[in-house]
Amino acid sequence: MAGGIESIEVPYQDTLMPGYLVHPVEPTENPPVLIFMGGADSTAEEIYFIACQEALLGGVACAIVDGPGRGGMLRLQKVQAIPDYEKPIGAIIDYLEKRDDVDPTRVALLGVSMGGYYVARAAAHDKRVKACVVHYGCYDVLTDIYEHYPPIQDQMRWLVGAASDHEARKALGEFTLDGSLEQIECPLLIIHGEDDLIIDPMAAQRIYDEARCEKQLKIFKSGKPGSNHCGYDNQAEIFPFVHDWIHDRLAG
Repeated sequence: MAGGIESIEVPYQDTLMPGYLVHPVEPTENPPVLIFMGGADSTAEEIYFIACQEALLGGVACAIVDGPGRGGMLRLQKVQAIPDYEKPIGAIIDYLEKRDDVDPTRVALLGVSMGGYYVARAAAHDKRVKACVVHYGCYDVLTDIYEHYPPIQDQMRWLVGAASDHEARKALGEFTLDGSLEQIECPLLIIHGEDDLIIDPMAAQRIYDEARCEKQLKIFKSGKPGSNHCGYDNQAEIFPFVHDWIHDRLAG
């Protein structure tokens, strides 16, 4: 299928994760795949419209799937967010390995916002990942998001099914990259902006410092385009750069 959006269901534990496999615009045999992961309670549909087209135009397929704590999994199946996100992302790669129209040996991860935490965990614990982009992501969800941006605390409690601040802090304390980053072996790109109100910008430096793989840190300075959360004020520059970086590392 060339240039099409295919609705898919990915087996995960005792349920199915809903999402889409979006095929490149131009026909190509067994293209590489970008697993594009949103943050917090974002939906697969939202992620498609953020920055999927650059990958498709470059001959890379996109798998956009609602995992635990996101989209249909959260709203329809009541499956809360989990810290060990290498499990659902690993299930997506398992699913891709069973298809004959993509190349499961060339899989990259792109995580936006809290999705940056998710993909870093997956890259650390699943060696099938060939490249990883942490896009305005966090190191520790409790300190870098929950405490850094108090207006989001009600939403974060919902994500983990916590009835109180105490329960939320206990659950979110497990969402950390401590002990994982040094296990990443694939190339790693970290992007952040100094004016990010939602995720502590210091998280990007911490991720960079602890990673032991090929790595690159790109910081947008305060007051400049791209310095706000997820760089939504400078998408025209940022996402082409990100997808070019991914394309270079999946070429083959």
